[in-house]
Amino acid sequence: MKIKNKLKAGIAATSIMLLSNNALSLDIDPGDYTPLPSGVNLGVLYLQNSERTKLYSNKEVISTNANLKANVSILRGVHYTEFGGKMANIQILLPFASLKTRKDLSALGNSKGMGDPILASALWFNKNPTDANLYGITQYLFVPIGKYSPDRALNIGENRWKYTLQAGYIGKISEKILFDLTGDVTIFGKNSKFSPDRLNLKQDNLYQAQSYLRYKPSASSEIHIGYSKLWSGETTVNNIKQNDQSNQQKIMIGGSKFISDRTQILANISRDTKIDNGLKEDHRFNLRLLHVF
Repeated sequence: MKIKNKLKAGIAATSIMLLSNNALSLDIDPGDYTPLPSGVNLGVLYLQNSERTKLYSNKEVISTNANLKANVSILRGVHYTEFGGKMANIQILLPFASLKTRKDLSALGNSKGMGDPILASALWFNKNPTDANLYGITQYLFVPIGKYSPDRALNIGENRWKYTLQAGYIGKISEKILFDLTGDVTIFGKNSKFSPDRLNLKQDNLYQAQSYLRYKPSASSEIHIGYSKLWSGETTVNNIKQNDQSNQQKIMIGGSKFISDRTQILANISRDTKIDNGLKEDHRFNLRLLHVF
């Protein structure tokens, strides 16, 4: 299906900007809100592959022949400490990505390079690492120094500051069954160099809720299933609202295993079940390698 005329002229505008940013998004993994003792460090490598082929506008499919492939790698360092008598950590995340378009989106070209680094810190309100009822908050600050050019339709960086505040909870149903709940809000700064015309891009707050149900067949392994909902986040370009809220829903399934005392591997596959605007993700495969030192 060819892209309808109403989007032909604006296909490189906000919907494409948002889909390329979503390709770099980092959702939580099950167990992320488990605190570790003060002084412990984590080195984490994420490898992600995703593909999108259907383009939506106002809940309507406007192309089944659009294609965006994304390969993303993220390096993450975490240091656990105490703050005010509570468990806490400090983190840095460095994303790198390669975005490739084909078919109806081929005119947008490709892009690769470093994304916007992320500075993060988590704080737990109960410090016992073995406690099943764990709750805390995490702050993320996205620093706009990733690869960006207003003359490109696809960018790895966003040329704007972003701040996310997230609350997380881990509960225990039985000795082998746990669940994770998180909710967050992202606040966006302004991009004053959006598109070749150097327009002003603003975006409403974006909200996300995520949940996982986990089963532990052994002390070193887990399997999980999850659900995520993303909503709001409408953009405004030069004070003109774009009516482009994503309203995305997706499901995730996967598992993890410690392959040694200090090294864990986690695999996760997900796909969108609903989206109002932008490209619907056919699949995302995430591989995470975590080492404790």
